[in-house]
Amino acid sequence: MTFDGSQIIIGKGAQAEVFLYYGFAYKVYKQSYPAEWIAFEKQQQQAVNRAGICQVKYYDTDDPHIIKMDLVEGEPLEKSVKNAPEQGFMLLAKAFRFVHEADISDTTILPLSVTADHMLSGEERSQALSVIEYLSKKYKKLHLSS
Repeated sequence: MTFDGSQIIIGKGAQAEVFLYYGFAYKVYKQSYPAEWIAFEKQQQQAVNRAGICQVKYYDTDDPHIIKMDLVEGEPLEKSVKNAPEQGFMLLAKAFRFVHEADISDTTILPLSVTADHMLSGEERSQALSVIEYLSKKYKKLHLSS
């Protein structure tokens, strides 16, 4: 897939950038990111859609490292909770709990602690895991560390 230069970057993470392009969001993964993991992510999202949890349609593109998806308007999580990390944690915890409690037999949604452990490295991982551990103990009902 080739963009025509009118795309606007709206997000960036460790493995991908997200662009706004003709009304859709395009997640463009680094070429080093395994295509089978991208396919797995699409499969998981389709299962979440089928369960009626969150309707974000994913579309195939001619490049296995690019996912086209419906654009979800709103403020990015990292921006909305920049000065309130506990609020961000609670929002993530609520989302993870909601998905874990849903009847979705064909998904593999990892606990927040496992997600943080896999997605972060070095000092960021250590800081995130210690915050998750602290807040999980504070809000035992969330079960985020298991």
